[in-house]
Amino acid sequence: MLRRIVVVRRQESLAAAWRARSFATAGATLDRLTVSGMHVDEQYPPVRLTGRAAAAAERPAARGFNYRTGLSQQSVFVVRALFDDQEAIERLKLS
Repeated sequence: MLRRIVVVRRQESLAAAWRARSFATAGATLDRLTVSGMHVDEQYPPVRLTGRAAAAAERPAARGFNYRTGLSQQSVFVVRALFDDQEAIERLKLS
């Protein structure tokens, strides 16, 4: 098993799970995001990622765009996932 941290765009169920420090409310959302060979570790709730790291994960590549605007408004979440093999990681990257 390979263990990885997966960045997930902000969704309300993830925000609720982060606030409650519980995985329960995020389960249905994360089930839709998984690929074969990927298992989200339900032992750890989603964690909010803010600041420059969140902005880098969230922003599209656009030449000449000012990314400094609204950095504090952006947030993404990270979850811990277990993968059967490297191919499962590649399938997630392609999805």
